[in-house]
Amino acid sequence: MKRSMRKLGLTGWMLLGCCASALAEQEVSVGRVDVLLPGEGWQVYSVEDKGITLSGGGYTYQQTTEFKVMVHHGTDKVLDAVILARANDSGKGRFSGISYSDAKCTGSPRVFAEGDQGGPAARSFRCLKIWRQSIPNVSSGIPRPALEWLAKNGWDFPPTMDMVSATQYANTGAFASVLVYLRPIATNPVVTQTRDLPNALPGGLVTAIAHWGRELQEAVSDSVYSIRGKLPMPKFEFVDVAMDPPKLPANTEPAARPVQPAAPAPSERG
Repeated sequence: MKRSMRKLGLTGWMLLGCCASALAEQEVSVGRVDVLLPGEGWQVYSVEDKGITLSGGGYTYQQTTEFKVMVHHGTDKVLDAVILARANDSGKGRFSGISYSDAKCTGSPRVFAEGDQGGPAARSFRCLKIWRQSIPNVSSGIPRPALEWLAKNGWDFPPTMDMVSATQYANTGAFASVLVYLRPIATNPVVTQTRDLPNALPGGLVTAIAHWGRELQEAVSDSVYSIRGKLPMPKFEFVDVAMDPPKLPANTEPAARPVQPAAPAPSERG
């Protein structure tokens, strides 16, 4: 049976917003997947979803899906992180033997990518992509009702954000797709696993975001194939960039003259 979908990824939602709410338990149900959010202070917006059409063997099935937007902002009302998550609504998928022969996971000079390249015998598909995006394109993947909700609350996008996209599709039609926006100066990915990376990452990306993205991809893939559907987001720490730096105590004594000029500190970024 061949797969027929409108598009792999976070498309297919309807431009009808609903259910904006503050999140208390920091766990969000998205279809059959439960997204466990890092830290506190997240808010959630639901977007009505058209679902995905699967066809083959002489019949077509409309698979129901769910789409949610989760945001976290700093004290300066600028968005530090945005998570777009989409998954099939229930069960582990209705069909079996779905192929992904036309699916490709390819990068570019601006995009780090790794995953499956498809093929006639491909019965699943996974893809991780990481890149840095600038305004105004940074908000292009967010449904308009969600953007209006963000604007209504007075939350703004920073000039640039690191984008991490992780997807997993199974031969049953079960899938999970997560797109994460991270404000580079306000989020610090917590890395627990490291493997060899290309010598040069595109677009000024740092190695920590690539390692973090691999952990996200692993969590997304595990959520698709697990019975419980738990999707724990890899950890990252928030840095409050709006806070004023601490003031040093006044020192009325003249500074001591150094015996010899101090050696320049080595640069971490060249």
